[in-house]
Amino acid sequence: MSSEGSRLHRAAIGVLALAALREALLPLIVLLGASIAGRGLDTAALQRGAIYLVIGVAVASLAGFARWRSTSYAVDERGIHWRTGIFRTKSTTVPLSRIQGLDTVAGPVQRLFGVVALHVQSAGGGAKGEIVLDAVGPAAVERIRSGYEHRHAMVDALSAKIEMELGELEPEEAAVFMEELGLRESSLDRVIELSYRLVGLISFLTAGPDEVRAWPIPEGSNAVDAAGAIHSDLARGFIRAETIAYEDLLSLGSMSEAKKHGKVRSEGKTYRVRDGDVIEVLFSR
Repeated sequence: MSSEGSRLHRAAIGVLALAALREALLPLIVLLGASIAGRGLDTAALQRGAIYLVIGVAVASLAGFARWRSTSYAVDERGIHWRTGIFRTKSTTVPLSRIQGLDTVAGPVQRLFGVVALHVQSAGGGAKGEIVLDAVGPAAVERIRSGYEHRHAMVDALSAKIEMELGELEPEEAAVFMEELGLRESSLDRVIELSYRLVGLISFLTAGPDEVRAWPIPEGSNAVDAAGAIHSDLARGFIRAETIAYEDLLSLGSMSEAKKHGKVRSEGKTYRVRDGDVIEVLFSR
């Protein structure tokens, strides 16, 4: 998320001010009750009550404005980001893969300005929503919904009959059968690929003398994130990542040949890992 992000609609000032006023209501009532108990209910007590109320409304309005100024949100390929805080900043990110729903609620202030409160429901986020945008306009809601929904709905046509027949063949025979049918991949591989895309995951590979392994990580992860997926020690002592595309390594046959042909790259901490990268992490112990 950028340092600024998008600001809530100005109606949020009223919503946040009312919330602050509700929080201050009990102390105001206690203060007024103590004043009346000590001096009785007279004109002066009523005047003090009115003063307390005006001060409470003024403070709540200032608090609402300050909260509005310090709150921002952004939506990108990784999720919905929210940041708020006057003296101490609180940041929350809900990955698109964890979002279970986007609920809109319109209270009196929102209806007055033609906006809604958007509750981002997520796994483990509670009934209210892990992120609540107190006032956003219809265009912003549509933009957020489109960014969420296209990641959570995919349609493809797959043949269960062909997949069943492939499952009964030896790998070599299955490869010939798929070639005859003009299939690039099996239905099972396609389902796995779509599932990864749906939840926002990619895979990088590590290749050693004994095994080749694929590691799933969120799309947009950097080289340190990838190192941490293997082991936390690699992330802590990360120096650099020797990286090559899977297709290049496959065509050249080995890392030594790839280095001779200049296909191996040295990447730093901020390198954004690509799907199918083969990575060797160099780290200090």
